[in-house]
Amino acid sequence: SVTATTDLPSPVAVTAADTSTFVIENHPYLRLDAKFSDPPAAGNYYMAGVEREGYSGEWIPIFVATSDLNASGEYKGMILFKDDLFNGMNKTMRLELSKSDLWSQEDSVNLMIKLYSLSYDCYMYMLTVEQAGYDSPFMEPVVVHTNIKEGYGIFAGYSVSVFPLKVPAYKEPVWQE
Repeated sequence: SVTATTDLPSPVAVTAADTSTFVIENHPYLRLDAKFSDPPAAGNYYMAGVEREGYSGEWIPIFVATSDLNASGEYKGMILFKDDLFNGMNKTMRLELSKSDLWSQEDSVNLMIKLYSLSYDCYMYMLTVEQAGYDSPFMEPVVVHTNIKEGYGIFAGYSVSVFPLKVPAYKEPVWQE
């Protein structure tokens, strides 16, 4: 007999987003500043990501990076963070992505900023499973988080809010000769 419990957090909506571009070593990037209001409850955990609409109407995840000091890790190309430094305040999470991921023959690209509100167990599982996947001879072994009593695995929850955004398509060739 195994048991597990978890909390299902309420979604936290992205209320606005600003964009700008920057260049690193002749490679253009898009910066997305996603704004949201963190609930005052202590211990809120988040994951932020971006998807673009494909040519067939499907949504394709885009790998994002961040320079935000609140980031604590990543999971499958999305950014993990918690509210230790901004509990109960308005927050702007900075996400950065390569403009080559926005290439299109159309004039614009539809994006979705996704803000996941994670349970503590979901956050810890994602953080530790990603750390356990790093392959380095200098790294200490990582124990992947579990909340299953008398067993293995994870029982966790999350909710998600989406913020649609239309940005100009990137028209430069994405291949190099």
